[in-house]
Amino acid sequence: MGAKVGEPQEGAISEINVTPLVDVMLVLLVVFMIASFAIQSGVAVPLPSAVTAHEQQDSGNHIIISVNGEGDIFVGKEHTSIENIIDVVNAEFRENPARSILIKGDKDLHYGQVREVMDVLAENGMTTLLLATEKIEEGDG
Repeated sequence: MGAKVGEPQEGAISEINVTPLVDVMLVLLVVFMIASFAIQSGVAVPLPSAVTAHEQQDSGNHIIISVNGEGDIFVGKEHTSIENIIDVVNAEFRENPARSILIKGDKDLHYGQVREVMDVLAENGMTTLLLATEKIEEGDG
């Protein structure tokens, strides 16, 4: 805090000290920058590419089922097995029934490994599934 030396003060100080405001805003900026990396849903897997992919922002409204390169299955970031996937997905639906299912399969997996997960979901009435891909931009080949 600064103090003025010299003339005696008459009335209230009419100046606003913005330094604390700037400090708080910078701290909030750093917190949101760090938190944005933690918000990424599911387990990171390299996705297959598609020309016809429709870009959609991940706003956290999906139940993310990921299958990594080793064939491990994750619901969100929780590791599960093919036998337990329905129980875990149903628990997610109980939290928010309006969510849809997004499947992220590693691009190096055989189609059958991702299809097995899709079959188990379909056998239990979960037939509306989204598949995550990377969009190929025109001119990328």
